[in-house]
Amino acid sequence: CPCALVLSVPLAFFSGIGVGSKKGILLKGGASLEFLSKIGAVVLDKTGTLTKGNFRVQSIVTAWKYSADEVLRICASCEQHSTHPIGESIVAAALEKRLPLERPVMLKETAGKGVSAWLPQGRVYCGNKTFLEENGIHVTINQEILKGTNVFVAIDGRFAGYFEISDTIKE
Repeated sequence: CPCALVLSVPLAFFSGIGVGSKKGILLKGGASLEFLSKIGAVVLDKTGTLTKGNFRVQSIVTAWKYSADEVLRICASCEQHSTHPIGESIVAAALEKRLPLERPVMLKETAGKGVSAWLPQGRVYCGNKTFLEENGIHVTINQEILKGTNVFVAIDGRFAGYFEISDTIKE
């Protein structure tokens, strides 16, 4: 009977939307449910929704003569007044280790890129790779080995290392 066919399609959509909502998935109508069959990959960036929003320093990779604690202390000194979650995670890691922080003579924040400051060790840059390279610092690292969020550090004109920082995924 054609009537059963006409009724079964909307009923299947309503059933699918209902099951999705019970599992916490909000679908806006049958068209979006139908489109799911064409999806090949899903990429999400929802800090605080899919993740806990508490960034932590996972590792410190150093270059030249600097130790991990030295790079952490110097970068945390630059980031100590930052309200950015990544900057706060660097300061938290330094405070956890009870490293003494210095007060920068001059501090300049470049939105979306990083901070630069004058410390007794010289001019310090902390930020993304592009930020350091724009300021004449050659970053000697293979991009393919990087994971998570990275903060690069240069001290007195030399690449000193980088931090690997990541967020925790919610259960």
